[in-house]
Amino acid sequence: MSNITGTSFTVTWSSLFQTNQTYWVVLSSTFDVKIWETSHTMMEMMELLPGVLYNVTVTPHACGGQGNTLSILVRTDAQTLDATARLTNIPFAADLQNTSSEAFKNLSVSIIEEIYQSLSPEMKAMVDSGQVLIQIKSFSLGSVVVNFNIIFTTTENQDIKNVSTALLHSLMNSSKYTVDENNTSIYDFDECASGDNDCSQWATCTNTWGSYTCVCKDGFISISQRPGRVCQVAKDFLLSSNIRESTLYLGQEECGVNGSNATHVQLTVAWDECGTMLVHNDTFYTASTILLNTMDSYISPSGTVEVPKIRLDVPVMCSYMRSMLISADFGSLGYDMIKDVITGLGLFQVTVELMNGTVPLPYNYSLSPEEVVVVEVRLNTSSQQIKVVINMCWATPTPNPADTNRYIFLNNRCSLNTYTTVLMNGNSSTSRVSVQIFSFVNLNMIYVHCQVQICVQTGSTTCVPDCVQRTSRSSNTIGAAVGSTGPLLRSNDESLEEQYNTLHLVGMSCLGVGLSLFFIIGFVCLFYYHRNRIGHYNFSVKPKQENFTYLMFNT
Repeated sequence: MSNITGTSFTVTWSSLFQTNQTYWVVLSSTFDVKIWETSHTMMEMMELLPGVLYNVTVTPHACGGQGNTLSILVRTDAQTLDATARLTNIPFAADLQNTSSEAFKNLSVSIIEEIYQSLSPEMKAMVDSGQVLIQIKSFSLGSVVVNFNIIFTTTENQDIKNVSTALLHSLMNSSKYTVDENNTSIYDFDECASGDNDCSQWATCTNTWGSYTCVCKDGFISISQRPGRVCQVAKDFLLSSNIRESTLYLGQEECGVNGSNATHVQLTVAWDECGTMLVHNDTFYTASTILLNTMDSYISPSGTVEVPKIRLDVPVMCSYMRSMLISADFGSLGYDMIKDVITGLGLFQVTVELMNGTVPLPYNYSLSPEEVVVVEVRLNTSSQQIKVVINMCWATPTPNPADTNRYIFLNNRCSLNTYTTVLMNGNSSTSRVSVQIFSFVNLNMIYVHCQVQICVQTGSTTCVPDCVQRTSRSSNTIGAAVGSTGPLLRSNDESLEEQYNTLHLVGMSCLGVGLSLFFIIGFVCLFYYHRNRIGHYNFSVKPKQENFTYLMFNT
């Protein structure tokens, strides 16, 4: 980090691979999140708010995959004070306790406008330029107590004391609000106690009026532009304290140095050894140990007896966000896994891919309902103890794995229908499931999503699920992630069997209709043939009236 001001700073990073690589840069705060994609290794963040703690993360991307994410906290330059004022001429309402309510927003805008109206032209110019910010934090009962922050970017002509006094007097001179002068005050905002600072974990944060300072702890040196933001152990400090490299250890004396160079000493330890503790919550995994040294005397090259001047007691902690890292939990692992995390990428990459047997399917591939697709999940680890397990798979019509319109075909590591077959699961760093997806999914286009678990197989434990009893065997599941792939298109071509069945059905139907017409036409022809041959007959139950004259002959 460099060139840090109240509204901007510059962030730079480096990479071992410079070709065909891009970076996703995320700048986040309590107010906003911004995302960029760049091929450069430097970015200038501009138009920022003063006195705000920003989190910057950089993630490299190349060849369809991503590397480990680096992050750093940066607080833009500013001085911050807290202030309160009691307004006696307006009633308190319950909605004022809700920062999202219209009542809260309207009153906040109104108070800031009233403060602005009575300011001097010089102070108004500072507010307009963003050098001075007023942030309403909350309203409380009695009548209405306003709690707000005054954030000031230091200038040569003004200081935080003059600015805060001017703002408070401006509010007291308001023609709209009556301010109780006996219940109006300005006091310091403690950035150290609140955690709203960017000091290194190896630095001491000291609160000052309107600001704070960071100082690296004993045995550490600052390597950042602003002191105490990035701290490293100083090798010179070890020499001046008569501490030999060979006397250093992590947690226990047998866990000593295993490598060094002119500037650094390397100590490597498994997370379940030498007193290393591992804790986790919903957000982070943290491995912690202590750097110590023995106090044994020794003979220096000059022949004098030397004794270490101090005993080190330096906590060493490595924290990883769960959303970025699938890492340690509980159970016995050993060195291989923690080496992947610390000396390798520091990140497990899970790849979900659609296959035709062992050949990857191309993008926008089409399948018929009878065709089988193989969902293959791979994990980038060389450890024989770490296995990848497909816990759940489903299909959706959109790329969003949280889409409520989903078709689950594998759950609890086992298939849910006759169209799904688990080929291998939990045996190695690769798992495979075959499925006739369009046999039960009536969509023209789908995306496939799988929830993947990282399992550690130690001792008698196994990561292979028991789908006969539909239960998971004893294992250490140390993390989970969701991978997505697709799309897959439904083929418009019917299979040969379907075409044969369709033609057979149409042919039989046509034959039936033809025979029916043949018999009907034959019967009609036969009827008219006989009628013309023997004449016309009229049969009636009722006799017809005879229309003729009788002639009588008497002989």
